[in-house]
Order: sequence, then C-alpha cells, then structure tokens
Amino acid sequence: MDRILAGVSTATSAAAGSGGGDGGHRRKVRVSVTGTINGQAVSTECTIDPSHPLADVTKDIAMSLGVGRQWSNYCLRHGDSDTLLSDKTLRKLVKDGDVLKFSTSPAQLARLDVKDLDSEDEIVVKRMLNRKGKEEEFVDEFLALRGLERLQDMIVTSQGNTLAYALTSLQNLMEHSHGWDKFSSTFIRSLAAMFVKQNLVNICRPVTAILIKLVSSDPTAENSPIQCYGFDVVSNALSSQSSFLPTLVQRLLATDYILQLNSLHLVNILFRKATDRNRGEFVYQLDSLKIRQVVLSLMRTQPPEDLGKQLVEFQRLLIQEGHRRKRLPVDTRNPEHEAMLNDIWIASALSPISEEGFKWRQIGFESYEFIRNQRVECLIRGAWFPVIREKGRVKGVYRFYKLGPNKKFLHFGDFLEMSERKPALEELGNKIDMAMVTDILTGASSPVFKSKKNVASENPSLCFSLVTSYTDTNESQSLADFVCSNPTQVVEWKDGFNMLLDKNIDTEATGALLTELTEIEVKLALLDLTGDGVEIPNAAPDVPDLPASWTFVYDEEGGKEGIGGLASLAGAMMQSLARPSGGGTGADEAGMANGEEQAEAGGDGGGEGGEVEEEDGEDDDGEELPFAANGGGGGTGWSAPLSAKATA
Repeated sequence: MDRILAGVSTATSAAAGSGGGDGGHRRKVRVSVTGTINGQAVSTECTIDPSHPLADVTKDIAMSLGVGRQWSNYCLRHGDSDTLLSDKTLRKLVKDGDVLKFSTSPAQLARLDVKDLDSEDEIVVKRMLNRKGKEEEFVDEFLALRGLERLQDMIVTSQGNTLAYALTSLQNLMEHSHGWDKFSSTFIRSLAAMFVKQNLVNICRPVTAILIKLVSSDPTAENSPIQCYGFDVVSNALSSQSSFLPTLVQRLLATDYILQLNSLHLVNILFRKATDRNRGEFVYQLDSLKIRQVVLSLMRTQPPEDLGKQLVEFQRLLIQEGHRRKRLPVDTRNPEHEAMLNDIWIASALSPISEEGFKWRQIGFESYEFIRNQRVECLIRGAWFPVIREKGRVKGVYRFYKLGPNKKFLHFGDFLEMSERKPALEELGNKIDMAMVTDILTGASSPVFKSKKNVASENPSLCFSLVTSYTDTNESQSLADFVCSNPTQVVEWKDGFNMLLDKNIDTEATGALLTELTEIEVKLALLDLTGDGVEIPNAAPDVPDLPASWTFVYDEEGGKEGIGGLASLAGAMMQSLARPSGGGTGADEAGMANGEEQAEAGGDGGGEGGEVEEEDGEDDDGEELPFAANGGGGGTGWSAPLSAKATA
C-alpha cells in the first residue's frame, strides 16, 4: 500500500484505520488536504502514515495534486492551529479526520520577499508582515539571501506606512537570537533620529522596541547569544539627538498604550544597563526632566498589569541607585564628587583648615569608615554557617558565604564538610544581588523562627536573615538565613551587612567601639599636636658661662624634697594630659630653683640644664611611659624636651 492513497473508498479507509496487522507501527490516518496552487483552490482526501518522514509525506501529497518537481516549495500545516508541521508534530498532532493545509513553504516565501524588496513597494513590506516571518525556516532563508541588508536600506530611505511596515518586520526578525549582530553605527544613528523626529504611532512603537532590544543585547545578556550592542553603543548613537530623553519622557504620557509601555520599558532598560561612566549623568538628566512625577502620575491611573510591572521595576532601579550612591567611595578627582563635597563643606559653616584630611574629618568622615571597612572585610573573607530549613539544621551540609570583591553580590555554596581551607569565589556556585536586600531581620523576627522546630532549638540572639520585598506579592521573602556560632560573629556579620547597606548599627559592641574611637579622635584633635605657632630659632641659643666653683653642697633635707618633687612632677604631667597644654608659667618666671618649686609649679625643668628625662624612655620598672604634651623651660630659657614617655 502507498503512503498516500488519494480517493480511498470508505471500506478501504475503515480497514486502514482498524490498526490490525501493522507489526506494531502507528496506524495510518485519514485526512483532508486543502490549499491553493497557482491561484487555484485544490482539495483531496487521503490516508497517510504519520510515522514516515514529513518530506516524503509532503512530496507524495504534492505529486497527487499535480505539483511535480517543485514540491519542495510547499509545506503542510495543521488546519486547526495553522502550525507548521515537522517530523515530530506530524506524529504528535495529526489524527484521523484532521484537515491539513498544503501551502507555500516559509523558505519559498522568504525567497519571494527578498526578490521583491528591491522595489521598495509598500505592498511588499506589508505582505511580509502577513508572512510567517516569526518562523525559523523563513528567517534562516531570509538571512541567507541577505534580506536583512535590503530591509535596512528600505528603512533608511522610506517614509510613512512603508517605513512603519519595514520597522515592524525588522522587530519581528529581531525576536530570533541570530542574524542581526552586524548593524552598523550609521544604521543605529538612523534609528535614533527616527525615534526623535517621527510622530506616527505605527513608526514610534517598533523603533522603540528595536532600541530596547539593542540596549539589552550587551555582554551581560544571559538569554541571547547576541551581545555586541548595549548601553554604550546606543548612547553613542543617541548623543547627536539632544532631545532624545525629553522625547522619551514625554511619551510616557502617550495616549497609545503600547507606545507608553514601550517607552517606560526603554527607560528601565537604559537605567539598568547604564555603565558606571554614564550612569550619573543619565540619572541626573532623568531627574531634571521630572520623571519621578511622571511615573507617580502613571501609578495613580490604576495601570494594566504589564505597565504596572514596568512601574515597579522603575521604583526598584531608583532604590538600587540610591544604595549604589551611598556605597560609592568618594573620589576627589571626580568633578561631581568634588562639587558635592564642597557643597557639604560650605553648608557646615566651619572655619577653613589648611590640612585637607583634617578638613573632611571635621564634618564626620573617619572613624565610622574605619569600622565599616573592618566589618565589611569580615564579609569579604567569608565564613562557614549551618544550612537551616523549616525542619531544623540540615545534617552533614555546610554553607560558606563570601561577599564578592565588588561588594555587589553575596556568593555562597554548600559543602559536605567544613574544611579549614576557605573555598575560593569560583567554587561558590550561587549568588545574591545585594541590591535586592531591603531589610535585615534579627532575633525572633528572623524567618528562621517561623518554624516551631527552630524556635525550640536555636538561640534568637545568634540568628538573622537578609530579606527582600521585591516580590510579586509585596511580602518579605528571605534571601539568606544566618545562624552564627558565637556573639562575635553576629556582631561582625550583622553590622557588616548593616554598614554595607547603609543601615543603622543595632549591636551594642559596634556602637561602643564607634563611640570609643570617636572620643579618641576628639581628644587627639584637642591636643593640638600640629606645632602651629611654635617659633623655632634660626641659630643655637647662647650657652651660659661655666660656674666659678665646682664645689657643691648636698643638702640632705633639701635632696629629699627634690626627689619627692620629681615624683610629684611626673604625676602632674600625667594630669596635664587631661587639659590643654602650656601650664607652668609661674615656675618659668621663678627659674624653678629647686625640686620643691618644680613640684609646686608643675613645670618640666628647673634651673640651668634642669632637664627631666628617663634614659631610653623607660622608668625604673622598664615600662614605656605615656606621651607628654609639651614642656616648659626655666633658667636659660630653653631645655631639652621631655622624653616622649613619662610615669606617674
């Protein structure tokens, strides 16, 4: 029996459909075939074997319809869905009694369209939209015949409806993941010009969709093999169109819904893909165009679902940009940063300081940054944590968390053992975008304790979770749960995340450390160690004449007073650290004749050559002595400075 039997009798059909004696093969089915050949409608009924190759079935039907050798220019479609049949769908879809359509193949349609594109006729490109232009067979043949290059030429030179049809055809072709990776910069600039200068909705819609596709096809695109465009490429093309962003923001209020949706989608994709070099200027321009007010007005209109998703995405990007700016290190070589710092300094109304570093410390930069770097460094080094679920800890599985060096992603991976060697970043196969973290829930508020099992077995003071509210239900969802091994790890990791996300510190230990460092910083500032105002002589001081006699009398009683006075002097110097430097003027005037006067005056030396200095900067017990602010002088008016150490 032939594979295709035209005009089979009912009895034969019934026998063919009985399914007996076919050696286990799928049974044959009876179908109706309709179509048009050279403008003439044709139809037939036949029995086919769906298990045979589609090419053989198509060829036999074509022969029965009198097509002859040109049968390869035709195809079969399923009548109900108009689906182009393949070997797989022939076996899966076609059933007894179905209607099949015998029609021109997508490849042949592509050949006809490419041939006619040279005419630049509106009817030709309009016909292309009615073709099966989204089918791979059509696209492959169209690209192979350089149809895309001809379509680009038509887009550049045409106007009105012809341009609209050509742009829409290009938009359809770009739904495929190949073939459009060689657009020239000249062509992209032409698209940018059309976006600004054209007002017809049926032109603005497809050109906006094409720009969206180009911006998203950068090297970070995960779902497309075409990664040769992106923000910078499109931005360069848009640079010659100064009214591009104003036009884009204005179209957010368009009355055409599709144009409005595409416009907001383009704003979001530009926002998301903007490079570090261009992001600041791009966001500044959007703000100057009052895009937030425009978006707010759209939110109040009860937008449809698709537009609502884009509005939520814009808000997410705006919040993410705020977090990025907070975490961005200040670079005084950056003109934008320098201008902002100067604005802050002017607003502080503080007296000018010649030392640049101290100038910025005066308005709050330092010790906070020191603690922040220390805490964040703990996250970068990484640590082991147990894996916890609703039923408690997972036995025999350990998770290593590590913040990436760019501080944008928290990487983690699960391991069967907790080794002393810390896994490298490449070994951690999962990551969390820190921009998605909206809150840190601690203690009993952590999602860990939604489980009664964990309530009974875990210590709330050692637990916290990173959560996000960027969900479809707007309910918080846990991104990572941490059960720390000790209170120190809680402080380091929880406040590390708090500082990374610019949130308030909520642990007593970090707060106490910040207070202590701040107090030390203030005390150091009050000591005035800069030496400003100290006059240094240009020449050596006069040395007094030698004494007339070298015979000295030791007054035992006075000596005791002198030794006691030295001890008192050391104690007085320690007390002087608690107040501004520069005491002892009365003793200077009196010349500090003996040790008792030194003790009473609290000065540094007495008489000629009366320096007070411990050898090698140590006391009798060998302990290093604290720093002395400065020393007075008596007698000759100068003395060797006190050792940088003293004792009580």
